[in-house]
Amino acid sequence: MFSNLIAPPVIAKLGSKWSLVIAATTYVGYMAVFLHLETWLYYAASALNGVGAGVLWTANGVYLVEHSKKENLPTNTVIMWSVMQTSLLAGSKAAETGPIIENPEDPPMSVTPTSKTPSVCEAFTSTFKLIATKKMAVMLTPAFFLGVQAVVATGVFPPSIEATRSFESHQFILPYIVLAFGAGAIAAGALFRVMERKKKSTFGNRWVILVGTVLMMIGWGLCALIIPWKAAVGKTEDLPLMATSSALVLLIGFLFGVADSCWQAQMMTMVGGVWRESNTAPAYALLKFFQAGAACFGYFCGKLFELHIILAFVAVLAIISTFCFFTVQRWAFKEQTQVPGDENGHAN
Repeated sequence: MFSNLIAPPVIAKLGSKWSLVIAATTYVGYMAVFLHLETWLYYAASALNGVGAGVLWTANGVYLVEHSKKENLPTNTVIMWSVMQTSLLAGSKAAETGPIIENPEDPPMSVTPTSKTPSVCEAFTSTFKLIATKKMAVMLTPAFFLGVQAVVATGVFPPSIEATRSFESHQFILPYIVLAFGAGAIAAGALFRVMERKKKSTFGNRWVILVGTVLMMIGWGLCALIIPWKAAVGKTEDLPLMATSSALVLLIGFLFGVADSCWQAQMMTMVGGVWRESNTAPAYALLKFFQAGAACFGYFCGKLFELHIILAFVAVLAIISTFCFFTVQRWAFKEQTQVPGDENGHAN
């Protein structure tokens, strides 16, 4: 979580490309630990991987902005996110085998910095200065929402299904939920392409956000119907309001996958468009910091409340976050029209 705050000075010193390379080695080290598993080594590798993840995700956003023309940023973000989600398909199939085992190209763009490269100290302090700006303060609410909804989709929904003893397939369907989530995330890429033909925006597409919010609402509503409310806090023999079926469970996973991609891709596009000319790394770092903090909050509180309370909270947060996204987008468009002689405009 706090590693997101050190990401801007690291990127300022090493650049986004080498920050990605070095941060990726922490993932390799984490996987290597399983070749000779020791408790202390596992926890040490997990902590190091957490630091690397904060740098990697921030550098990923900065690298995408640096190597994308402004008009191509939405398309490149969608492609990157969709390709990345294909790992869920392979991963879910690998997880499925667990119980069985146990039981011509374009030349690269040249990146021309628009201002002098900030020092490590400047990059670190600019992160905290950015949080006091109007647009960033409002964007922190959607960032917090993304962390909470990720916990609901991956840390509350699957365990609640597993805890529903009245559902016969509760022990075997979890890998397929991940598969459905991944399929939904990839399918969202096609949705983005259709909506981009209607209107492409370097500050995110509000219609994609709206679709994502609606799909999440539908998924949460189905969760409330097919999962006993006490399943969120532990195993239960209680019956849900509506009979649980594998088809509905997988449908919810698919909806969550589509909706999550809608929000994640548009948030990346928004940050890349609004803070393109300056503070790109601090902006991504702050959003990932609050997203990670929200995930910690969600996992801590997830076992303290019954399902209907969790779903009601995240639904209200989704509505507020949608309006916050629209507000920042409106401010960015307003600033864009005030820049003379720039057809595309830049909002900082």
